[in-house]
Amino acid sequence: MSRETAAICLVDKDHYREWRLEQSVAPTRLLMLLSTFVWGALPLVAPLPQSGHIPEVFYWLCWAILTPGCILILFMLSSPLRRHFYSYSILAFPFTGLATMWFVAELWHSSHGVATSGLWYCFLCSFIRLPAKHTLCIAVTVTSAAAWVLLEYFQYPLNQIWADLVFLSLGTLLIGTFAFMNERLLRQSFMQQQTIAQQHEALEARQQETEASRNLIRRYVPAAVADNIISGNESDVAEPQRRRITVLFSDIVGFTDLADRLDAESLTQIINEYMAAMADIVDAHQGTVNEFIGDGVMALFGAPVALPPEVQAKQAIAAAQAMQARMPDMYQSWRKLGLEEELKIRIGINTGVLSVGSFGSEGRVTYTAIGLQTNIAARIQSHCPPGGILISNATYQLVDDVIDCEPRGEVECKGVHYPVKVYAPS
Repeated sequence: MSRETAAICLVDKDHYREWRLEQSVAPTRLLMLLSTFVWGALPLVAPLPQSGHIPEVFYWLCWAILTPGCILILFMLSSPLRRHFYSYSILAFPFTGLATMWFVAELWHSSHGVATSGLWYCFLCSFIRLPAKHTLCIAVTVTSAAAWVLLEYFQYPLNQIWADLVFLSLGTLLIGTFAFMNERLLRQSFMQQQTIAQQHEALEARQQETEASRNLIRRYVPAAVADNIISGNESDVAEPQRRRITVLFSDIVGFTDLADRLDAESLTQIINEYMAAMADIVDAHQGTVNEFIGDGVMALFGAPVALPPEVQAKQAIAAAQAMQARMPDMYQSWRKLGLEEELKIRIGINTGVLSVGSFGSEGRVTYTAIGLQTNIAARIQSHCPPGGILISNATYQLVDDVIDCEPRGEVECKGVHYPVKVYAPS
């Protein structure tokens, strides 16, 4: 058994049979269309024989069977019956070959024409990619019939038709050889396609695993940071850089008391839903959730994806307003978990120059923003009333021409020698 044959045995034989049948459909349809035209026009092309060699009933039987037979095969190739095509060919093709040779003998009265048409017909079996054993069976049947036609129809002595008989014998051998070579090539092609299909499946599985790994990384690392690392742009987030960015801090009011009143499962669900919603809002406004600090959220606008300061401030305020607007809707679902009072959050925003990048040790790093401006944003948030938004004067100067803001006094910030003016976007 050859390696190709052994490989075929390892796969579903029905799969291989169906694949091979698909390869046979196109050439068989072409051949059947031509055959339908030829046999249908037989009474016009070949008048009723008068020599007496072909009985009149056989003439009309051929015309009545072969024309609809070709149409039947065309229909079979487009229906569930096509799985029986190879079996049907063993019965139909030898009869068609015999009829072809008989009409050639009647019309041209040529022994060479009979031998040639018989072999040509057998060759067509390989053209439409019949299995090698089917082709060989049909070839032996048709060439044997051709030899019989030569002996019985022409009634020549052997010394006059020996060349035609040798031609038939050699032709049968060549057709059988060609059929088995074609079979081998088809098997190789099938196995190559199977190998390619398996490689594609493995590649798709690998891509799905890679994408799942990327999504898992994004759960623990800011998405924008993960994308830079995955794409090979690690240097954009690795080395700390001095950059002007906008920082947003948010915090849930009274979270400690809430943790005492709710069971752990309900509290976990509330916090997870809250953080997921806040992260989606920040991402939608071109921000990056830097980290979750207990019940608090720290988000950066302008890092690692650079944005003009005016755009940073505008997007940060828009995100803060969307976060506040989302809280009442989320409270309606949290009431079923035993939450009696509506949760409120405070949000503080500040813009300034910070050191942004990866900080930590060789074993563990985190992407964050470090500097006095971060502390100012956190301090502003702690002075914000529940359900409100406060922005620093530095942020206000970037948006005062596009967003209406009301002054809310000044905030003392640790490490800052002067009070920071704050504003509330209306």
